[in-house]
Amino acid sequence: MKNIRPLLSVLAAVTLTLAQPAAQADTAAGIQTYSANQAVSFDGNGNYPIVTAVLSSPGTVDGYTYNNWAYLAADPTGSLDLFYASSLAAGTTWSGLGGTPNYAPTVGDQIYAVGNYSPFDGIPEVANSAGNPIAVALGSQGNAPWYASPVVTTIPTINVGTNGHGINGAIQDGRSLAGAYLQLNNVTIGATGNWPTHATMSSTISDGANSMIMFFWASSYSTIAALGGTPIPQGPVDMTGFVDDFYATSLGGSYAEFVPITITVVPEPASIGLCGLGAALAWVCYRMRKKA
Repeated sequence: MKNIRPLLSVLAAVTLTLAQPAAQADTAAGIQTYSANQAVSFDGNGNYPIVTAVLSSPGTVDGYTYNNWAYLAADPTGSLDLFYASSLAAGTTWSGLGGTPNYAPTVGDQIYAVGNYSPFDGIPEVANSAGNPIAVALGSQGNAPWYASPVVTTIPTINVGTNGHGINGAIQDGRSLAGAYLQLNNVTIGATGNWPTHATMSSTISDGANSMIMFFWASSYSTIAALGGTPIPQGPVDMTGFVDDFYATSLGGSYAEFVPITITVVPEPASIGLCGLGAALAWVCYRMRKKA
């Protein structure tokens, strides 16, 4: 069971501060059914959400200064993206909440967040607005995620899109994958050359039988921006990231895109064999040295 006592002690002291109009405590799954620009109170109905991935943080990457926080937080029902300007972390809203001033999210943080429901390109987001200001309280740290993070999935599962401006409709094990931290294994990128520097790029990814759009979103997410200017891998890779649904007027609807955050080259079989041989030789040498 998750340790919620540190967080509860914070919340008890700030109940009045969090009483935003029309904001009901709710889960990720419940919030994903809200209308846009509705006040939200993301507490997992007592199963407080845990940060599973940091997508963007303030600082300079590839020669560009990022001024926003973006991170995914999940409770047992699903996941949401929290996206807001880093300058808000030092505001009176945060100090009034009783949380950590200048809070810098890390994976494993247990949090409680209020703000404005602002779905963007099919991503269920909690953001800031004048009527529903963002505020985040930090509870305990170093927590394990409520479910596997990243969630290993497949292209057919997430390549569902929607017919309008709603969130992505992918479901796995009865849970929405919209706003979740995902992983695709052994996919090939349909682009050559180098990754763009602080710019976006659309391409495709394929598992050999299925393909979908991949969107390199370095203009908004600093984590992936570190790849700017480096060669695009031409063999199989594993990717972590999330899914969005981009609405295109020309298509009369929207299509799913996988937004990578990390890309790891998959070793070729021969390389794996050599690694195994090297490990075996190392073990033999180790045993010989033990005997000596």
